[in-house]
Amino acid sequence: MPLHNLLTRFCLVASFGLFSLFSARAQNHKGEVWVGYINSVALSNRWYFWNDYHFVPESFALYRFGLTYETKSGLRFTNGYAHVWTSSPNSTALNRGEHRLWGQAIKNFKLAHRVRYNLRLRYDFRFRESLDFVGNVEDRNYRLNYRWRISNNLRFKLTDPSEGKFFHIDLMNETLYNSGKELVNGFDQIRNYVLFGYTNPKITFLAGYSNRFFPNANGLWRMNHGFTVWVIHRMKWRGFKTDDDVL
Repeated sequence: MPLHNLLTRFCLVASFGLFSLFSARAQNHKGEVWVGYINSVALSNRWYFWNDYHFVPESFALYRFGLTYETKSGLRFTNGYAHVWTSSPNSTALNRGEHRLWGQAIKNFKLAHRVRYNLRLRYDFRFRESLDFVGNVEDRNYRLNYRWRISNNLRFKLTDPSEGKFFHIDLMNETLYNSGKELVNGFDQIRNYVLFGYTNPKITFLAGYSNRFFPNANGLWRMNHGFTVWVIHRMKWRGFKTDDDVL
């Protein structure tokens, strides 16, 4: 069996295992709506410009951009900057600022005519406004920490993709892990998605259910879950290629 098929099966089993484990441990639940716009502009056959915007009320807002290079084997590397606004322990207002340098590597694997697997590794270099001993934001006092992220996306194309237009289901999982001197090292959160989508050569619409698990100091977990809507917009400069594999 090819290595990428084994990797896909392992990631699926691990993802659903983590989902079951953390669902059982989560005691606090909160509903949320996540809206996102992701844009990729093909500058040439190898270079792309990346933009994305995300907003989750009472949780975070984010603008991120970067420059992507694609190798001949289809491996994509991106580096860039993001500005983030998040809530804090004592407020649902987005009053905590963050400057973030980030990088990622993405590889897509075609498992069958209608099945695609996407693996993404991302690194966040985070300058966040500090919190005082009771959880209030210390304005313009920033501390550095790091976050490591691994994302799996399995896309099942429900209709014939030969003309570049098709409906699909995406099963996604992302694990985020903190490290650094200014925080407790360990899991930051676990994210899971079941999204229904439509793709054509220029745009992808994704909508469905998502949940995010957060660890608590007492060993139990909090879960935010609800409705997610993402729009993925592919653009090209001077006729260069685009595809449906931005994520």
